[in-house]
Parts: sequence; C-alpha cells; structure tokens
Amino acid sequence: MIRCRGSTSTSFYRYLYSLHHQQHQYTCSKESPSILLPLNKTNNGNQRFYSHQKDLLEQLKQHKKQQDASFLNNDELIASGNKLKINNIIDPLLDDRNSSNNNNNNNNQFKNKIEEMKENIIYLQSLEPNIDNFREKSKLLNQIYSFWNHPAFKSLFSTYSTMLINMYLDISDVEKASNLFCHFPPSQESLEGYYTFHSILLAYIDLGLIQPSIQFFQAHISDYHQYLYTKHFTEFLKKLHQVEQLVNSDDSTDVSSEILISFLTTTKKKMLQVDIYTSLAFFYFEIGEYEKAETYLNQYLKKGGEPNFFMYYRFFQIVVKKEDVKQCRSLLKHMIKNNIEPNYAIFQNIFEMCVKLNDTSALDKFVGQMYDTLWREVPYLVLYNSMQGHKEIYESLTNKLSKQSPQVINSIIDSIILAFLNNMQYERALEWLSHQVYKFKLSQNAQTINHFVEFHSKTFELGDDHKVNKLNNRLKKFWETRLYDLVDEPIENIQIKWVDPQKIYHDILAFSNPDFSLYMDFEEKKDNELDEDEDEDDEDEEDEDDDFQIKVTNLQENEIDQEEEEYDEDEYDEDDDDDEQDDYYTRQFKNIGKEFEFQQEDIDDDLLMSRNMMEGENSIITQASFFENEFLDHTLQQAIISREIDSVVDILVNQYFVKGLIPPGAQLILSALLIQTDKDKYLNFMDISPDYIKPIIFSSSYYKQLVPQDINYIVKNLKRENQDMVLQSPFIFNTILYKLVSDGHLEKAIQLAEQMLDKNIFIECYNTLLYKVFKALSIGTITNYPAKLVDNLFKELEAKELSLVNASNCKLLNMMQTDQIDNALAFFSTCQKDSITFNLGVELYSKKYPILTNTNRDALLRVWRSLLKLSKTIPNVHLFRYYETYFNILYNSQKFSMIVKHVLKDREILRKHISINSLLTILRSVPESQPQLSIDIFKESYSYSFYTNDILEIMKVANLHINDPIVEERIKSFVPKLNIPNISKPKLISKESIDYLSTTFKINKD
Repeated sequence: MIRCRGSTSTSFYRYLYSLHHQQHQYTCSKESPSILLPLNKTNNGNQRFYSHQKDLLEQLKQHKKQQDASFLNNDELIASGNKLKINNIIDPLLDDRNSSNNNNNNNNQFKNKIEEMKENIIYLQSLEPNIDNFREKSKLLNQIYSFWNHPAFKSLFSTYSTMLINMYLDISDVEKASNLFCHFPPSQESLEGYYTFHSILLAYIDLGLIQPSIQFFQAHISDYHQYLYTKHFTEFLKKLHQVEQLVNSDDSTDVSSEILISFLTTTKKKMLQVDIYTSLAFFYFEIGEYEKAETYLNQYLKKGGEPNFFMYYRFFQIVVKKEDVKQCRSLLKHMIKNNIEPNYAIFQNIFEMCVKLNDTSALDKFVGQMYDTLWREVPYLVLYNSMQGHKEIYESLTNKLSKQSPQVINSIIDSIILAFLNNMQYERALEWLSHQVYKFKLSQNAQTINHFVEFHSKTFELGDDHKVNKLNNRLKKFWETRLYDLVDEPIENIQIKWVDPQKIYHDILAFSNPDFSLYMDFEEKKDNELDEDEDEDDEDEEDEDDDFQIKVTNLQENEIDQEEEEYDEDEYDEDDDDDEQDDYYTRQFKNIGKEFEFQQEDIDDDLLMSRNMMEGENSIITQASFFENEFLDHTLQQAIISREIDSVVDILVNQYFVKGLIPPGAQLILSALLIQTDKDKYLNFMDISPDYIKPIIFSSSYYKQLVPQDINYIVKNLKRENQDMVLQSPFIFNTILYKLVSDGHLEKAIQLAEQMLDKNIFIECYNTLLYKVFKALSIGTITNYPAKLVDNLFKELEAKELSLVNASNCKLLNMMQTDQIDNALAFFSTCQKDSITFNLGVELYSKKYPILTNTNRDALLRVWRSLLKLSKTIPNVHLFRYYETYFNILYNSQKFSMIVKHVLKDREILRKHISINSLLTILRSVPESQPQLSIDIFKESYSYSFYTNDILEIMKVANLHINDPIVEERIKSFVPKLNIPNISKPKLISKESIDYLSTTFKINKD
C-alpha cells in the first residue's frame, strides 16, 4: 500500500512519537460507541510488548528530550530569509488572546494574521520530506495547533482541517490529527474524508496504539460507513491482526480484530450493508483463515448478496500471493458454481504460482480448467507466455490444446497466428501454421492464410523502396496462391475477440502488482453508488470481464490526469480554499503515480516482453524495418540475392534444420521459391527438409511447371511433400486428374473425380473429362455409366452457370443406351447443345420414328424439318449424320423417290453434307434405268479418298452404259479401304505411382 502521510525518512520520528504516546487515551467530543476496549489498562499482549522494549524506551525518551531542545533552539527556522517568520504571527496573537482592549485593532490584526497563517500552511505543504524540514515542520505545526480552539481561527481550521490533519500525520502526531478530525471532520461525501479517516487508523497502528485505533474507528465509522466496503478496511483489519500477532507472539488470540468484527456484525446501526461480509471474507483470506472466510462469503450470498467477478478477483489476488494451490482450486470451483467466469489474468497468475512451486501436476490441471471454462482466452496467454519466455506454461497450454475439438483447435490457432503476426513475430506465426498441419493434423483454412495476405497488404506503411516492395509482393503472392488453393473447410472457425497485447500485459501485471491507492478504491465505491441510485431498476448489460478491465485500468488513467495538474503558488486565491485542498491531494497522488511508474519500469526491465508488443496500437512498422528484422542471416540473404541455390540449401540445412529451428520467415519462403526454379534440386531439397518445415513452404503453384512431365515424376515430388497439404490442395487434385485423363487412365480419373466432388473441389478439366467419358461410353471402352460423376458434376456446373453440353451428352447417351427414349426426348428438348448433341438428337428421333408410315408421315417429316432448322442455331454442326439417318429411314421405308427428289432439289447436299454411307443410300435409290443420273450424282458429290466396294460396283454397272471417262478413271484410281478408328493406348504408370495413388488418393490399383 502506498500512503501519502509521509516518507520513509520520518519513520524514526514516528517511532519516537509512538513511545511518547504509549499512554495516550483516545478522547473525542463525539459520543463513543457502546463497545470499547478499556482505556486505562493494557491487555496482556501490550504489557509483554512494553516489557520487551523497556530499555530501548528509556533511551529513546532521553533522545526525544534532546530533540525537543534542539527544536526550540533552532534559530534557522526564524532567520531563514526565504521562509515565513511564523513567530511574528504567533506572539502578537498570544498577546491578543489575553487582552480585551483595542477590539478594532485586534480584529484587523486577526484578519492579517489569518491570511499570514494561510500562507504558512501553503508553505508547510510545499516542504520536501527531509530531516531539516521535518524539524521545522514539527515546530511550526505545534505552534499552529495551539490556536485550534481560538474562536478567531475556527474558520481557518475548518477550511484547512484535512490538509492540517495529514500534515500532523506526516510528523506522526496522531493525537493532534485525531483531535482536529473530531472537531473539524472532513466531508463524508468526499474522497479526502475517507482518505484521512483511513490514514489516522493506520497511523495509530503504526505507533503501536491499538486501542485508540479501534476506539477512533468505532466512534466515526457510522459517519464514514462506506469505508467498510473498500479493500482499505481489509487492510486496516490486517494491520490490526499483524500487530496482535507481534504482541501475542506466544498466543494465537486475535483480540482486537475479533472485537471489531463483533462490533460490526452485532451493531443495530443502519450503516451496515450485506457487502460487509465480503470485506470480512477478504480479511480472513488475507490472514489465511479460509474456513472463516468462506463462512462470511456464504453469509454474503445467503443474505442476498450478488456474486461478481471483481469480488472473486480480489480473493484470487490474496490466495495466489499466499501460493495456496488448494484454495485456488476451491475458489475456482466456487466461482464457476456461481456462474462467474474467471479471466486470463487470474489463470496466468495461478499458472505462474504453480511454476514457482514446481507443481507441474497442478499447472496441467489448472490449464485444463481454463480450456473447460475460458478457452477463447487461451490465445492471449499463448502469446503472453511465448513473449515472456515462460516455457512450462507455454508447453502446457500447447499440449492441452490437442485434447480439444477440431473446431476449437482451429479457432485458437487462427487467433494465435494473428496475434504473432500483429506483433511482428513472423517465425512464431509460421511455427503455429506448421503445428496446425503437422502436429494437430488439421487442414489450414482460408481465414488463417488470409492473415498472412493481410499482413503483407496492410501492416506496412508502403514506401518508395522498389526492392523492398518487390520482396513483399513476392511473399504476398505466395500466400495469395496458398489462399486460393484451399479445399473449402467444413469446420468453421469460432470468432475470438482479440485484445491488444499491451492490455494483456498490463492486466496480468495489475493482478500480481496491484496498486492499492485509496483514490481508486473510494472512487470505484462512489461511482458504484451513483450508478445504483440512477439505475436502480436497470440490469447491467455490460460483460463482467469488460467491467473488470475498466476497473483495473482506471487507476492509470486517473494518475495520468492527476499528473497533468500542476500547482502554482502565484495563482493562489483566498476564495479558492477547496482548490488548495485538492492540490494537496493532487501532489500526493502524483507521487503515487510516479512510484507506480518506477515499479513498473523495474518489472519491464526484468521481463522478456517484445519491444513491438509494448509499443501499442499507434506504432507504425514499415516494410523496410520488417525486412531489416527478417534478414538477420546476412549470409543467407546474400545467397538468395545471388541465386546460389546450393549455398541457400546448405545454410538452411546446417544452420537451422539440423538444430530444429525455423529460419527467418521471409527468407525461408523466398529460399523455397528460389530452389523451386530448379526442379531436380527442389526434389533433393525436399528429401532433406524436416517435416515441420514442409507445411510452411508447400506451394502448389510449383506443380504448374510439372504438368508437362509424366505422372510418375509428379508423384515422385508429391511423395516428399507434407501429405496433409497435398490432400488440401485443389490444384494438386486437378493436376493428377488431368494427367490421368490425358494419359488414358479414365477409370482411375473417374474415381479421383468422384472424390473431388465429395471434397467440394471443383474439377477444372471437367470438359475434357466428360468428353472422354462420352467417347468411352460411345465405343464401349467403359461399361459402367459413372452416374455419380456425371449427375453431380452436371448439378455443380448448372449452379455455376458453366457449359453443360458434355455432361448433357453423357446423360443423353446413357438414356438412349438404356432405351429411355421419352425421357431422352424431353431432356433433348431443353438441354444445352453442341454438334454432338445434335447428332444424338438425330439418332434419338430415328429410334422414335424408324419407319415412315402413312400414320406418322406428317409427324416424322415435321421432326426432320425442325431438326434441320435447329442445326442452323448450333455452331459447327455438320449434316452428314442428319442426312445419313434421314435417308436410311426413307430407304428402309422404300421411299426411294423421296431420297432422289431431296438430292435433286438441293444439290448442296451432295457437295457438303454427304457421307460415304449417304452416297451409297442415294445411289441405291436411283432406278437402274437411269444410269446417267447415278453418274451425275457421283461426279457432283464430294470426292473422297476412298469408297466402299458397294459404291464402286454400282458405278461400274452404271458406267457400262455411259462410258464416262472421268468416272472410269476415278473407279480405277481408288482402292477400297476399311476405316478403322484409332484408339490410343494408355501411358504406363509405375508401380511406385500406383501404390502412392492408391494409398494417398484411394484410387484402385486395378
């Protein structure tokens, strides 16, 4: 507790006064409470205390006589030119007080002397605490005190009572201070009043005057009853207890504290509220009597008290300081039972207590409790303990993480990575990115990778350094590629509200190094009362943790505000008496602030807190400074710049990998990108890279340059990568799928494609795959229709509004092959179409109307006219199949004349749309009596490089009658050929590749 009554330099004089006032009996004009300790005798403990100090007492009494004599003979106090001559004030006043004459003159003298007295008080206030000033202050204050009861000075004493009381406390004259307090009590509504009340209580105890302290408390507590609900009341009880323990060294009886508590708990006064029980609980926690503490805590709850976070927070401060593991566990249980959540500051200090006690079992259990009750705040402590170098706590937090659900693990890791990036801890962020995949076997998600993208996009203040910008853009592109190449993660991260690391640090510091200033505590109580009065019927909607954060940081804000206030004696005005008193407290609390700052500096020097962590939100990190920090390995940097791949690999392996270290983050990624420019060296590099590095440097874009290679070489590279990263990369899936399709391994490709659909990986080569499936179905190289692939891919393409023609062709062909003619016709009428779809429609309608009859004549002809019209709306449609099928229907229906009429009516058919089969059908439809017509049709039709024997025989017969030399020459020139489709054989896949594809991608070996 930092108090403003004096300094350590005056402690010797306080002790002198304590011995001088051992026989002091408290007297006051106020009516005293009914329960008082005896005034005229001491208890046994006090007697023992005095007997132990008997010899020293006599020596000190003699010393005090010498001191008083030196005070009276100290001419410097009067002669000093820059000090006010208080004897000039006092002596005339003594004369005036004994004289009844010259009233008018006396009144004027009193006025003048009162003003001079004010100036003296201000002067005394300004004295620095040293031995010389102490003597001067003591003498002058004693002279001023002689007029406290003079009627002319009552107004002065009333105005300056609080200031004077504290000055008397500064010189350890509690008797005069308490007397002024009785006759000129400070305002009960002001902070200063409670401050002064508390200071007098502690001053009595410091001087060993236990009974007067209790009597003073009992006499005035009804006026200052809010004091009971502050931590300073607990401090007062604790002080009493400590003195009792000293006095009763061979007796555990705590008479004074028990009498006070009995007085408070049995009083009939209205001043008591249910909150008194928490104050008593605090006290018993402080002195280690936990059963009594819990008794009062339960009484508080039983009498309608509402449990709150701040109450438990103070309990934890006490028991953690006492290093009581069992009681911490009990308090946590009690807290959670009452639906109050702890916070990270409480847990962190409990963890540090366990480490200090070397109790790893307790540490692990408490860490487990934090995960059970407060897992969202775990990232705060992972960051904090990493930055502070608390290895045991950091490892315990990390180890317990594996016991959580995948969603919780992903969410925590995501928040941890963001925290390290925000604090420029790039390697730590990469380490946790590796943990996510390598240690916890989880997939990286887009939100986490996006943190790295944003880090290179927004963290920096962009400058004009072209080289730096280029490096940064390469790193940004690396992460963007990773971001766009992620399987959609089915586990969605739970958002964790992030707290600024500076705040985390100060919250934890506030717990273990609380500032017990009266200002903070009384102001809190005062504010709480105002809130209760104004919002009596309203519920508090603020989160308790947020409420706590305001409380623990409020002190610093108050100190800052107070430190900005300065007192100027030249601006003093006699009408601003309240301001003068306020200034006294401003100076006192300003000293508190300085002392607190000093303590905090000492702590900061001992901690391993990162510079960036303590800079706060307003710090600006430039790209240049980031890369300057990152390129700590100048040898590696030079090797990267010189593009010396062998040197880069050697440095990475020998300086980092063999030691289990992660190289500087930016350099590691840039090194990997450099090595990937030589595919053979990268293959070797992956052979010697440790497993924890592989998730960090994985880049699917590297495999773009491997697409021209055969699948065996690609597999050889993939085997050396982190397999979880491989299975999370849509690009890798698509690369392997494309190679399987293009190399002729269609059934394996279909298996892989179906897995991709299950994983929501979009199939980039869907058109090629579906076309290959269609062709295989058409010629019968696959017998089982891949309904799962075609149907699901059709739905996905339809949702994405992409081309559906190849999927439609597969579906349409399957319907035709399974004789679902009506379904096929309905589907054909609405589906997307290309030239293949058109030909399928032609075949479909030939199945619907295979023969022209009198019944279906109109319908059939209408269909074929509509098909011809449709062909004009579809790009790249050739009518070979159309006329071939149409003429076959007419030929099989023996409508030969209709075929000939069509050809003669539109000779364009002969030149552009006639296949060899169509030509044969037309020639067969020409009557034998018209050989010239056959010759004309043959000559006018498209000239093929070969003809069937049937066509050649028909033309030989026709030309016997005509003897057309052109036809004769064509017949002799052409040799009949059989058109055999060219079916390519699949490329060979090595056994190593087959085994890898089977193990990793679950593709059948057959």
